[in-house]
Amino acid sequence: MPPRHQTPWTMLWILVIAQFLMSVGAYAWGPLAPFLIDSLEISRAEVGLITSSMYVVATVIAIPGGILVDRFGSHHTLIVCLIFSCVPFLLMGFMKNYNILLTLAAVSGVGYGLINQTSTRGLMNWFPPQKRATVMGIKQTGVSLGAALAAVIFPISSLYMDWPLSLAGTGIALAIITLAAAIYYRDQPDKPEEPTTFANSSSERTNPIQLVWQNKPLLVVIFIFPFLAFAQISITSFLLLFLTESHNMSLAIASACLTITLISGTLGRLIWGTLADRFFKSNILKACILLSIGGCVAAAAITYLPTGTPISFFYIISALAGFTLIGWNAALMALVAELAGLENVGSVMGVAITIGWTGIFIAPPIFGLVADTAGYTWSWLLVLCCAIVSLAGFVFINFNQPSNHLKRM
Repeated sequence: MPPRHQTPWTMLWILVIAQFLMSVGAYAWGPLAPFLIDSLEISRAEVGLITSSMYVVATVIAIPGGILVDRFGSHHTLIVCLIFSCVPFLLMGFMKNYNILLTLAAVSGVGYGLINQTSTRGLMNWFPPQKRATVMGIKQTGVSLGAALAAVIFPISSLYMDWPLSLAGTGIALAIITLAAAIYYRDQPDKPEEPTTFANSSSERTNPIQLVWQNKPLLVVIFIFPFLAFAQISITSFLLLFLTESHNMSLAIASACLTITLISGTLGRLIWGTLADRFFKSNILKACILLSIGGCVAAAAITYLPTGTPISFFYIISALAGFTLIGWNAALMALVAELAGLENVGSVMGVAITIGWTGIFIAPPIFGLVADTAGYTWSWLLVLCCAIVSLAGFVFINFNQPSNHLKRM
């Protein structure tokens, strides 16, 4: 019998807070972009490279990290990924050099490359299948809430003190949750194995790449991952700059739009998972199709909004973009996790992240470069294309896979 504090919900909230604080750091660079450009005299593309450096390392570590999660459990890997996150951000408080900042951001990618496999394994370990999309949504709200907080605190704090101090504050908060996780977080003891209800899945550990290749729905879902990731990171990294430069918004109003986007993304991650578990009778695919349609509408609106559009309309489109193109994450990760099965979830999630995060680390420099050379309209067209590809992929699965293979018992 585990101690009283070792309950599924205690473990969930530790994972939520860890994901939240790590996301504050990961999404700092978009809100800090105007200050970095001015202070370090760098271009928009170089700002994008900071985010890319973190995600390149996170992508490299994803598959081996996922294998380690499956082998050793989520307790030890949670501590490791938090340490690799808090130390770089603590050091950033003493640095004001672009190359050093780039390097420290890359080191923090080790931690960020482990957190999704670790937290997904932890949730599947502690919760039954009927609740997993919902709790995955709750856990993934940590990402968008962290991004929303970053959008608020970094511009404000950087106006009143040097931006490196804001990054150091993030490091201190990460150090606190690292200590809390070391004391309170555990894997569930004596967790029984459970059969998977998906076609082409196996309850035994196997080569994750082979497992993905043999499971066609899983293969298509993972193919969709980088396109939605490209759209998400483009919005979080460049929406603020786009609104201030192309629509002459004040920093305060542009920050409000970005904050609305991220808060809507938080709600989306909660609502899409709940819809999948309850309204769609555990058919996650239906939720994914619906959110992709909304993402296409939002991306098209951002692309073609004319100058002089009322601010209220920007707020509405920002909310829709967040609800869909940021809110997709939990539903898609729950779908990947259920297709993989408990015994393989860490390693398969590592494959998904490795492929999916290619969209994240190529998006900022590509989006920034296209904006620098051809204008923002062409950059946002890339985001629209990503939304269309995701919709086409989900529709393809829907028409080529029996519906009972996409439901959880």
